[in-house]
Amino acid sequence: MISFSSRDYSLVKILRPTAALCLILSMSACSWNEDRTGKIGGAVGGILGGIAGSNVSKGSGRTAAIILGATLGTMWGEDIAHGMSSADKIFAERTTKDTLEYGKPGENTTWSNPETGNSGNVVANESFKNKDGENCRNFETTAHIEGEDRTTSGTACKMPNGEWKVMEDPSA
Repeated sequence: MISFSSRDYSLVKILRPTAALCLILSMSACSWNEDRTGKIGGAVGGILGGIAGSNVSKGSGRTAAIILGATLGTMWGEDIAHGMSSADKIFAERTTKDTLEYGKPGENTTWSNPETGNSGNVVANESFKNKDGENCRNFETTAHIEGEDRTTSGTACKMPNGEWKVMEDPSA
């Protein structure tokens, strides 16, 4: 039988981010051409988003937060996340989640990181129901990173557990 002490748990808390950083650095070494940059960015974004989701949420919503973080991280990593710090991504993910949940249609919700100077905004449209009866919203997010605007859009649906998930095909 395997048992863990509180000391072992502390070690896991230290090793988890270290392992993620090593993976990110090893993956970024492969991004030597434009074709790979989006794929590497997506993978890194997904990893960082999953880590951010796991650190932001506790309890029963933790798994959903990891999934939402990884999904949003992948999307942002491929499209707009070049130059975003992990804190920028957390600000962006929280703002997106809050906008999907509480934002009025067409309302512009902003985030900003005073440490990096990066910022962004999220706009969600009217809610609609997909064929499974889940509430969904189309949204657009713009990140102002290193003086450049980067915009992407997507559709997220609210899962039965109350969390939002970015969908590839919201009608499915």
